[in-house]
Amino acid sequence: MKTLLALILLSLSAAANAVTIAPLGIPSNVPTSYPAKYHCTGYTFNADDSVNGFCVSTIAQGSRYPKYYNSIFAAGWDVEGNALNSTYCGQYVTYVGGVISKTFAPGFDATSCPLPTVGPQQINLYDPLNGLNVWFFYQSTSTDGAYMLVSLGFVGYIYGL
Repeated sequence: MKTLLALILLSLSAAANAVTIAPLGIPSNVPTSYPAKYHCTGYTFNADDSVNGFCVSTIAQGSRYPKYYNSIFAAGWDVEGNALNSTYCGQYVTYVGGVISKTFAPGFDATSCPLPTVGPQQINLYDPLNGLNVWFFYQSTSTDGAYMLVSLGFVGYIYGL
């Protein structure tokens, strides 16, 4: 009887502490062929816990002082991190000293098509994929409190609580 009770308590404890982490998938229209570097970052949740955010595909040109051509895509994901949609919204050309130029697709501007950034706050969370605690950048929490958007560098994840 004591063994059965211990097993029940152990399984309840494991279920209560189960967390999930899912990387945000790369939409099919985001260039990923070499030499492009690419990543996606989620920013906000919808009422159904789907995610809104942006993806960027970057190509560098030049050697000593390269220019970076950053193609930006407004994107959406389901709660599992699967890409649902994405729309090209603009391009930022940057270099070591800052932004050289910004061009936007029709219907977009600097507010609706920003160059993705990481969240301002870091939080220490358990990473079930690697079995250890990691410092993530925090973006936002879903309205039902079940999920958070976090990132490691610029790579976005949905963290299930």
